[in-house]
Amino acid sequence: MHRLYRRIKGVYSQHGAAAALTRGVAFLHRKIFRRAMPIVGHLKRSGVPTGEMERRLGDRLLPPLFLPVHLHQYHPNFSVPQYEDALLEGIRQHVRPGDRVVVVGGGVGVTSTVAARQAGSEGQVLVYEGSEEMSLITRRTLAINGVEKNTEVRHAVVGEAISVRGDDTEGSPSQVTPKDLPKCEVMELDCEGAEIAILENMQVRPGSILVESHGVHGAPTDEVRRILRDKGYTVRRTQVAESRLEKTCIENDIKVLFATR
Repeated sequence: MHRLYRRIKGVYSQHGAAAALTRGVAFLHRKIFRRAMPIVGHLKRSGVPTGEMERRLGDRLLPPLFLPVHLHQYHPNFSVPQYEDALLEGIRQHVRPGDRVVVVGGGVGVTSTVAARQAGSEGQVLVYEGSEEMSLITRRTLAINGVEKNTEVRHAVVGEAISVRGDDTEGSPSQVTPKDLPKCEVMELDCEGAEIAILENMQVRPGSILVESHGVHGAPTDEVRRILRDKGYTVRRTQVAESRLEKTCIENDIKVLFATR
């Protein structure tokens, strides 16, 4: 409370009583009242509710000041359209009911959720995620969307941990060599630079592979395309990973390749 008092006093001296009162009320709402409000939704990415951020009653009606800082950029819609839209398009095209799908790089679980829906109750989705924090978020996302029964999330790094998001491999993830990846009909690689080594060393040959290349992390699109062709795959299409971030994807060479045998 002493810290709060000092902060409000500072605001009062610089901006006046009204600003100080507003800041104080906003702080109390964030720390006490908001936490008592019922959960009415979750942050959505490409229309998929995720386990990373909860939306509570009244959030949309209040100014950003009354929300936790990590929610400011999503207010008031709490939605991120066109998130991973290239991978999602590939999953919807290539995953069929009953398919086994392997996802390397689960992230927040959006692509895994859509893959599980496509594969259906007779299919199976296995997710590898090197970050413990992101593994937990992926599990929550799958549960929120009711597809946890035909999915499995493993806190593991496949190959080399080049750029693991979240907590940077905190929690001692398991190590999986590319040659130990299981058989599947569809494989998705979104592993921030590790895709080159995985493609070169894996022994399984799924019918379809969706690869997000990361030139910025030493896995350029042209090299990924060459390896896929050397492995007997035909690259059917290549496009930027996220259309909403087209300029950034082009500058950093982040694209998705759709390949089939």
